Amino acid sequence: MLITTYKLIDQIYEGDIIIESPGQLQVSGIANSKIYVHMGSELVVDGIINGDITIENNSVASINGIVNGTVINHGKLRIGGTVNAVYNYSNDFFVDQDAIIRTNVDHRE
Repeated sequence: MLITTYKLIDQIYEGDIIIESPGQLQVSGIANSKIYVHMGSELVVDGIINGDITIENNSVASINGIVNGTVINHGKLRIGGTVNAVYNYSNDFFVDQDAIIRTNVDHRE
């Protein structure tokens, strides 16, 4: 699915998702998906993602729910929920006190 405006997934969705600028995706249901957050776009996860998330430069993601996959961050990322693994390449990386990250690999220089 290609997203270029606002989209809410509040049920179960199957299939890869690409968010293009100025797209915004909010997941409050379950997405069995790989998600690509391209430059200038935004992702908010309040539900569950069963798949990987790639966040490009100048894009934003906020994870308040659960990601059963790997998050690769080159943009701005805030984690308040639970994530299986994070590979971070950005200085805009924030982890809330109650967040759970099972594997955290920081590649910042």
